[in-house]
Amino acid sequence: MDELDQWNGKSKVIYDLTRLEKADSRLSLVTVNYELSSLEDLSSRARSVFSPGTISFSPYSKGQIIDILDERVDKAFRPNSVPSEVLEKIADFASASGDCRLALQCLGEGANSLKLGQIESVLESKQG
Repeated sequence: MDELDQWNGKSKVIYDLTRLEKADSRLSLVTVNYELSSLEDLSSRARSVFSPGTISFSPYSKGQIIDILDERVDKAFRPNSVPSEVLEKIADFASASGDCRLALQCLGEGANSLKLGQIESVLESKQG
């Protein structure tokens, strides 16, 4: 379940899912949370049946974001159609938060105008 920390009623969902288990089967529940502390507000009922292990991931670095963008550009664009300066600019912007989804979103929204001056307006719209 992605972004569980954003869900309303997550306690009920977790509790109900853990009750689905049958005698001859097991249920594994994987959640993705941006804020780990969001699990603290689960109801006592949900906490009593949900004992999560934690795997933490560091935010993406600028280099990692560029690598990911390069891979997407190779698959989705004509060769040499996306200037490296554009990817650098997007990666600079997204690496401030480490959020690669933001970089991919900017690349997608700017796909029709991938010149450095034009991508800057896409980035500015994301700063709000």
